[in-house]
Amino acid sequence: MAEEAGEKRPLDFDDDDDSDDGFGPMPVPAPAQAKPKKRKVLKNAHVFLDNLPKGEMYEKSFMHRDTVSLAVCSYATGFVVTGSVDGHVKFWKKQYEGIEFVKHYRAHLGTLLAMVLSQDGRLLSTIGDDNALKLFEVAAFDLTCMIKLKFKPLQVEFCHKKNAPTSLVAVSEAECGKVHIMRPESGSADPLRTLEVHTQPVHAMRYNPFLHACISADKSGALELWDPDDFVMPTKETHRGLKFEIKSETHMYELLKNQTHAISISISSDGQMFVSVCEDGRLRVFRFATMKMIRAYDESLEMFTAAQSDPNMADLHLDRFDFGRRIAVEKEMRKSPSVMLQQAVFDESCNFLVYTSMVGVKIVNLHTNKLVRILGKVEQTERFLGIALYQGKQMKKKVEAGVSVIEGENDVKEMADPVAVVTAYKKNRFFLFSTREPPETTADLGRDIFNEKPSKEDAAVAASIRTENPLGKQATIHTSMGDIVVKLFHQECPKTVENF
Repeated sequence: MAEEAGEKRPLDFDDDDDSDDGFGPMPVPAPAQAKPKKRKVLKNAHVFLDNLPKGEMYEKSFMHRDTVSLAVCSYATGFVVTGSVDGHVKFWKKQYEGIEFVKHYRAHLGTLLAMVLSQDGRLLSTIGDDNALKLFEVAAFDLTCMIKLKFKPLQVEFCHKKNAPTSLVAVSEAECGKVHIMRPESGSADPLRTLEVHTQPVHAMRYNPFLHACISADKSGALELWDPDDFVMPTKETHRGLKFEIKSETHMYELLKNQTHAISISISSDGQMFVSVCEDGRLRVFRFATMKMIRAYDESLEMFTAAQSDPNMADLHLDRFDFGRRIAVEKEMRKSPSVMLQQAVFDESCNFLVYTSMVGVKIVNLHTNKLVRILGKVEQTERFLGIALYQGKQMKKKVEAGVSVIEGENDVKEMADPVAVVTAYKKNRFFLFSTREPPETTADLGRDIFNEKPSKEDAAVAASIRTENPLGKQATIHTSMGDIVVKLFHQECPKTVENF
């Protein structure tokens, strides 16, 4: 035992440990080179752009008796409908070029609050502060039913599925956060069911027919998504195409976080995206599948002031005096109720976002994130607010019987005539932007059509235009020896030119 106790145990050498001590840790491998991001490019962008208005000036404008506040376009029926704050609604039919007046309704005794088309474009609903809801059939431009509501309404939206036997409308209350689902064709003012999610009155609502879900907003900054049948929030379990389970996975709290609220909401024609014009001067684009924000565009006064001195933003530069005047109008507009009339819309291809701003109507490519066109930048007296796009089917030009057809002039080839119908701040006119500029001659009293009895100021302007019209700038005298062209100075000697 003693011997055993006196024996030393041999040391166990660990080769691995020894080698580690000798050479130290291995060097970190060089990081793999990150692949450069591919630049997003929209293929054949020019084709989509050709189907959008491109006029730097509005081609024509038409009158209402009071400030024009709302405009909608129905592709299916080829109608444009406009509404003014005094409750009047006008129907216009799209022609080969431009639009033509069809019918005029005094729809509401008080202010017109909201006007919306159904998803198929065949029905139109309006509400006013006379607590009335009216339903029109667009193709027949006919009033089909009216309901006297038991509450003061604020916003309306169709929320029935395609080819449903009867229409359903969601109407929000002006004095609380309730939204009532109603069937106007039944003639009853009693709601079928009532949504009580919002804490404040709902002023913006849009229905997505692909998801059968509505998105709504109030002034607290809340965004809510709900099914019009059971008022449950759609998730990936209940609706195909959605990728979230609970609201906290989405960006629906984005407006609350930024202490702002949505002014208006528009949904793309494929139901994949929606855009919210916000009170802080920004536009936020969301994807429906994830309800996450994918784009944000800054249209605040600070951005325009910085852009004025930025050489990289030459597209937004304005004359110094014009810029000061526009800033003053913008500040006045943002303090008035008219700020709630601002809109942004997607084009029918869903590749471009079209919206009104301080410098005119902007068209932005959503793929490349670039501003591709500004309509109406030279119009110094208008601050455009609401917008509706008409990109309907191609139409043939009608040639009267007995008129010879000349190729390239009046041949009957089919042509699409994209039009943007735009309303403006404190203007009793709506403006049409198309692919054409206004005609240079003012022989037809210009591009501002007086389809209503004009005010004294408008009449004076029209009279001044009319006196300028007959005086030509030059005259041609045809002789046997050739033509003599005489230049006429109608401003210096109008009487002489008139006698000539």
